[in-house]
Amino acid sequence: QDATETLIALSEFFKLSLSRGQMEITLSEEIRMVESYMDIQNKARCKNFVVNCQIPKELQSHPIMKLSIQPLVENSVQHGFSGYRDDGEVQIKAWREADFVIVTVEDNGIGMETEEVKKMQEVLNLPSCPKEYRHFGLYNIHRRLVQNYGDAYGLSIESEVSEYTRITVYLPYRKSTSQENAVITENHEEKESYTYEMDNKRFRGFLKRHIW
Repeated sequence: QDATETLIALSEFFKLSLSRGQMEITLSEEIRMVESYMDIQNKARCKNFVVNCQIPKELQSHPIMKLSIQPLVENSVQHGFSGYRDDGEVQIKAWREADFVIVTVEDNGIGMETEEVKKMQEVLNLPSCPKEYRHFGLYNIHRRLVQNYGDAYGLSIESEVSEYTRITVYLPYRKSTSQENAVITENHEEKESYTYEMDNKRFRGFLKRHIW
């Protein structure tokens, strides 16, 4: 039974992570990817992680750069919960604030020292990621958001030791029209192929980290 449920969750995660080569998906689809990821972790690793989401109905169809939220939850599992607790909780909240859509991902894991948080925030703004930096996933998400949306967008990090880590994602708000809310797709077959291939590489990396 657990094996069947794990395969179903894995299939859902794979389908959403590919998304026909699209660079953006809806916020609700990104949350479904998070839920599939947590199902896989709980079944494959015998954990009791919980994810609670508070996404207003009017934002559920809002576009977001694909794999902007799920890797943050994965970061909570790997760095916040691993070796610290098997029943960690991640809270995901989203709301509109002026011309921004703000999404927070907060866990009740081990947390970080103030100096480490400061260093991480500084690294996010570097033109390239230092080789010794262990949070490459966060850097990658931040740079993708900045490059695709502008310097006003990206990630910010807050944390307290033994209390929480909260990562805030700043996105541009788009009016809910079919034209403005449409996901960004690649216009050239060559780039679509590249995006699809990169998604496959990410997925194979996911399998290696969490299943094999």
